Amino acid sequence: MTPDQEYKTSDIAAELGLKKSRARELINELVKSDRIEAIGENKGRRYRLKN
Repeated sequence: MTPDQEYKTSDIAAELGLKKSRARELINELVKSDRIEAIGENKGRRYRLKN
């Protein structure tokens, strides 16, 4: 991931070879630990690295 790009859950899941549900669990942990940030809401939500 790069800070200047935004990623969907499905992008991250595909890159890591995981199911979307597992990728979502990992993403939620990263958001809580303040390593990545969520942009948008619900179906249009994307993620990017925090600066």
